[in-house]
Amino acid sequence: MEYWGTLDGKMAEEAGLDVAEQMDEFDQVQVNVWVCGTIVLRCVLNPFTPARIPYQVFPYEINPYQIWGVGIAENMEDAQMLMNGHVRMAIDNLALAGNLVFDVDEASLVPGQNMDIFPGKIFRRQSGVTGTAINGLKFPNTAGENIQMYQISRQLADEETGIPSITHGQTGVTGTGRTAAGLSMLMGSAGLSMKTVIKNIDDHLLKPIGEAFFQWNMQFGENIEDVTGDLEIKPRGVAAVMQKEVRTQRLTSLLQTVANPMLAPFVKIPNLMRELAISQDIDPDSLVNDQNEAQVYAQMLQGMMQNAQQAAGAEAGDPTQQQGLAPNGGVPSGPPGIDDSGRGNGTIGVGTAPSAGEAGFTGNAPQVEE
Repeated sequence: MEYWGTLDGKMAEEAGLDVAEQMDEFDQVQVNVWVCGTIVLRCVLNPFTPARIPYQVFPYEINPYQIWGVGIAENMEDAQMLMNGHVRMAIDNLALAGNLVFDVDEASLVPGQNMDIFPGKIFRRQSGVTGTAINGLKFPNTAGENIQMYQISRQLADEETGIPSITHGQTGVTGTGRTAAGLSMLMGSAGLSMKTVIKNIDDHLLKPIGEAFFQWNMQFGENIEDVTGDLEIKPRGVAAVMQKEVRTQRLTSLLQTVANPMLAPFVKIPNLMRELAISQDIDPDSLVNDQNEAQVYAQMLQGMMQNAQQAAGAEAGDPTQQQGLAPNGGVPSGPPGIDDSGRGNGTIGVGTAPSAGEAGFTGNAPQVEE
């Protein structure tokens, strides 16, 4: 067993350690002791300066009364007991409600019958006895209410742990989480508790390890002038994440603001797009065009729009496509569905009926008087 901790000055002196003369017998010193059974294999003073224990404990949530803190299981202990209880109640109720329980009046049956139940079973009754001899009892099904309480307990567990179910793949989300913006808001709120956990990792794991490496180099490193000095280790995990999120939100808000044509000339849009890509961990060189490329693409888009407008204008200005004109410049054909020939079988339209000798005239030709 390896022990890192404190030892009384008197016991340290008895173990052969070189302790300071002005140290009282009840003063404590930091030691490192190796023990195998009842035999002390090694007992030395803590070799580090300043004296420290080379172990780091990371608590999920800080508890001032215990070193290991509070975890997810302890946070949701009450809700977990409720969920387990209601599921057991639902299963026990279904075991009764899903089967028949019989109430048998044996005095109404012929003695000596087998009471086993199977399809087509026949029970012989006593002759002359009134009433039913066998009655089926149906227990009420309360599984729905139990499952409803289970769902409420699960929601309580989400609130107790600070980890909503949507963060680990819950489907069928309703309400705010049905839209992309609403789901983004829920995921952002769910990340607040995780940021606290990351902060504990920074304070209780990364920072002590960084300080230990720095102090090791200060004490045992040779020719390391670059790190020599009174420096302070500051982990920036949570700060960097939160700073990046805030920066992304502000850049997105600014991009929406400059969508106003009155404000666009006063903002350097290419630089804004590059900063927005960087804040989202995207390489701006592979995604955002520079000034020259943007002008080329703008000219291409402008040419495509002009070609589309010219094609639409030519189609709208073609006289052969206008209603009422014949393709070859002949007589107007009139509105569709209108009969202007005077032969009937159509709606009355504009124009004059054809006279004798004209195309489309079907009447009898007038007789010439001699």
